[in-house]
Amino acid sequence: MRVRNCRLRGSIFVAALVTLALLQASCFPPQNITPERRRADSVRASILRVTDIRIHGASDVASPPILRLPVDNRPGTGIGDDALTLEFEMQCDGIPNVTLELIHCDQNWVPTENVFVQDPTVLRGNDFTVARAPVGVTHYDYMLSTTFPRSGYRPQVQYAGNYIARVVDYYNLHHVLAECRFFAVETRASMGMQIYSDFYESAQTKVLQNGWKIRVDAVPENTLFGGTILGTHLYQSGQWYAPLIADQEHQSEGEEKGAPWVTWSPTILGKTTAVFGNLAGGNEHRLLDLTDVGQYPTTGNVLTTGLSDIPRMRFVEYDNNGIPPDRLVALSDADYVEFQFRLDLQGKRTSSDIFVVGTFNNWIPSPEWQLQYDKITGFYMVRGLLRRARHEYQYVAGKWDADHNVLREADATLLEGNPRDASQAYYAFLYYHDNTAGGFDKIVGVAYGLSTNIR
Repeated sequence: MRVRNCRLRGSIFVAALVTLALLQASCFPPQNITPERRRADSVRASILRVTDIRIHGASDVASPPILRLPVDNRPGTGIGDDALTLEFEMQCDGIPNVTLELIHCDQNWVPTENVFVQDPTVLRGNDFTVARAPVGVTHYDYMLSTTFPRSGYRPQVQYAGNYIARVVDYYNLHHVLAECRFFAVETRASMGMQIYSDFYESAQTKVLQNGWKIRVDAVPENTLFGGTILGTHLYQSGQWYAPLIADQEHQSEGEEKGAPWVTWSPTILGKTTAVFGNLAGGNEHRLLDLTDVGQYPTTGNVLTTGLSDIPRMRFVEYDNNGIPPDRLVALSDADYVEFQFRLDLQGKRTSSDIFVVGTFNNWIPSPEWQLQYDKITGFYMVRGLLRRARHEYQYVAGKWDADHNVLREADATLLEGNPRDASQAYYAFLYYHDNTAGGFDKIVGVAYGLSTNIR
C-alpha cells in the first residue's frame, strides 16, 4: 500500500509539472518558429488586418479604460467601470475568426511571468459580436466588438494590474493582429490629487512658461501587508503609452533641462506621496470632427481642413481630454477616409522634426505621422487613413531618434501655445507587489485630477 501511494503521489507531481509547463508555453510562445511557419503566417497576414482598435468603459465610449474589480466579494468602487468594451474593424476574406487574449503585466508593462496569474484558460475568449461593413464601405469588411468580463463568458479578469488586450488569429495564436492597454484596479487605498500652478521650462526655449506641479497622496489599507508599495504612475488622459513614474528608481529634480521631474516618498505613517513637476500647461487639443459629412463629404478624394493649421498661442475651445465622445454617422459613411494634415509656418523652415499625434495613433510620435516640408505649397504635410469619428490632435516638435524610435526633447507648446485658460486631465495609479499567488504587481488605487476649475 505504501508503494502504491508513493507511485500515486509521484504521478500527480509529474502531471502537475506537465500542466504548468503547458501553461507557461501558452503564455510565452517560443521564438524558434520555422521558416515554413513564418511563410504561412505571412500569407495569412495578407488576408487578416485590423484597421483600428479601441477600448473604453462599457457605459460610455468617453470613459477611460479602467476596470473596477470586486474587493472582498463587494462590487468595485471609485473611478472606472465594472466592464470594458473593445471594438475594431477588420479586413479579411470570409467571416473573421479571432481570439482575444489578455496579458497581465507588471508596473512597467512587461508581461508577468507567473502561470497562475497569466492563466490562458481564463484570459482567452472568442465571444465577439461580428457585423458586416455597411454597403459602400471600402476600407474594412467587418466590425467586431466584445464586452468583458461577463458572467459565464471568457475572458475573466481575476487579478488587478496593467493589461494588454491582444487580438490574435484564432488559428495561429502567434499572429498578433492588434493590441491596446487597460487598467484593472482593486481599490485598497484612498488617493487624492492636488494640482498647483507652477513654471514649465522647455528644452527648446529659454523663457519660463505656464506649467503645473502635481502631488498625489495615497493611504493604503491595513490589509496590504506582506508586500511592497512600488510607486505611483501619472498619465495624462488618453495618453496611456506615456506614463510618468515616481518610485525608488525614478527620482529626479531638475537633472535634465525641459524634462519632467519626480520625487517619491515611500510609506511614512501610513501615507505615500509622489510629486510630479515641470509639466507643461499646454493648450486644448485641436478638434477634427470627421462625422460632419457636410464639411468632410465622402467623395473618395483626400480630405483636409478648409484652411491650413497654423501655430496657436491662445485658448480656442475646450476639448474632451483625449477621449472624445461617440458621434453617430450614417452607415454608408461609416468608413475610413484619407486625410491630409497641413501645417503652415508661414513659409519658414525649421530644424525640428514635427509630428502630428492624436486619438488616431495613441498620441505617440511615429515615422508614418511625421510631417514633411512641401516646396510647392510651403506647408508641412502628412496624410493617412482616419476613421470617421470626432478626433483630437496636436503638433509636437523635437528631435527624432531613429535608433530608439522615440522623439527627444518633445514639446507641443512650441506649435500649440501654453495659455492659462486651458486645462488638462490626469489619472494616477498606485502599484503594489503582492507576494501571494507566486507574486505579481497590481493596482490598488486610482486618483483623478483636472488642472483648472474654469469649467
